Amino acid sequence: MSISPTQSIAIIGAGASGLYLAYRLSQAGFANVRVFEARARLGGRMHDRGFDDRASPIALGALSFSDAHPLVNGICAELGLAREPLHVVRAGYKLRNVYSVGADPGPVRAAYDLGSVREGCDAYALLFDIIGEVAPLYRRFWRQPDALWRYLSLCVLDGRALCEWGFWNLIARTIGPEAYAFVRDSVGLGSVVANTQAHAAIFTLLWETQPLQRQFRLRGGFSALAAGLHARTVNLVAYHMQHKLERVATHQCGATLEFRRSGDARVSYHADAVILTCPPASLEAVSFSDAAMGAIVRSGCAAVREIDACKLVLSFARRCWPLAPAPLSMEVFTTHAPLAQLFLEAPRAGDCVLTSFSDGEAAGFWRGMSLSSDGPADARACEAAMNELARVFGPNAAAPKAAWFIDWSRRGEGAAWHAWAISADCDGVRARMRQPQAGAPLFICGEAFAVPQGWVEGALSSAEMVLERHFGLARPHWARSEVTFEM
Repeated sequence: MSISPTQSIAIIGAGASGLYLAYRLSQAGFANVRVFEARARLGGRMHDRGFDDRASPIALGALSFSDAHPLVNGICAELGLAREPLHVVRAGYKLRNVYSVGADPGPVRAAYDLGSVREGCDAYALLFDIIGEVAPLYRRFWRQPDALWRYLSLCVLDGRALCEWGFWNLIARTIGPEAYAFVRDSVGLGSVVANTQAHAAIFTLLWETQPLQRQFRLRGGFSALAAGLHARTVNLVAYHMQHKLERVATHQCGATLEFRRSGDARVSYHADAVILTCPPASLEAVSFSDAAMGAIVRSGCAAVREIDACKLVLSFARRCWPLAPAPLSMEVFTTHAPLAQLFLEAPRAGDCVLTSFSDGEAAGFWRGMSLSSDGPADARACEAAMNELARVFGPNAAAPKAAWFIDWSRRGEGAAWHAWAISADCDGVRARMRQPQAGAPLFICGEAFAVPQGWVEGALSSAEMVLERHFGLARPHWARSEVTFEM
């Protein structure tokens, strides 16, 4: 079905997908669009914060994008948002009490019993070797995402399609537990090699590591994209903040939406069409009057896994580590949990910022301190962080000037990002979620139901497919027409 510009449209969620939908629809002449957001802040996981006396904000959510992300690049150029190159450099490792400086993990490798694993390779080279065994032609399609997705869907291991394998299971079939531990530890994020669906995990890994791509970040962070989309729509779209969706009643004339506002007040709105962009954790809490539709939505939510992660940001008056990042660069240092992956930023205006990015078990360490889900880190957390940093870089006398902690799993999003579950029919689930019931004017999109997941590009591409397939919108002039946004 196609929705007419004269009809009323309700968009639930003001994250990347919701704001993009509002912008595209208002630019296409849809005059009765409302956006409902459960929080008091726009942007969802596009979340940056001014920190201490820094000239530029710190990314608490999405950080970067590359020139392989056509929708993000296109919309940012259209809005006149300035991007700057981001040079991500491997600074080193300290794992199993062995220190290694630079990209070569050679000294660290010796701390693991790697057996017959190819000499000299790092974690990603080892992963590429494993992928090459199950998908020997992947390099031919590496820079063609849609062709790569189709090729991987044809690959079979032991008579089973890759979508029926867990990525950890697939890796463990090829290398032993020590080599797996080396990969997991030196990557720094266990979710990269967790037991999510192998087809989607391999695709995402290859998509993220395409040869020759360049990394960027927005001046002002991804919050600048949220602010830019809002500024272009604020006079054309009605925004309703602190409206949490509780129930959807569909009928022949559209849908009635029931919300709970701050102060526990209940309100209802009617819309001719509804687009839900909220994450699975929020979708599962919504009641549907149509039992069959509710079952389809719950089934779609069960097809994705929530990936928990948190960030601890520390600002120092002087550098407390021996490494000195160059301007416009970010150095990555991997160490033991709970610090896991450390991002070291070049000083700006005299400060030095270190961000610990942890997931899984490492995130559980910080969660155990009962910190705010999005707020200043207390003295106990700072002391624990300094103790861990001392184990890595040696003692540092100066405590941080400021500290901030965010736990994406304890916020309304329910997860930092999502990954497809083993055996999930990615293509079928995405098609069903776009319009759970034929003829019903209810649509679902967002990062969780995208390929790739975990990126703003995925959130925008999922929204773009709803617009093109169900609202009759043409591909925007600033987006490359040859790109397939639905793998």
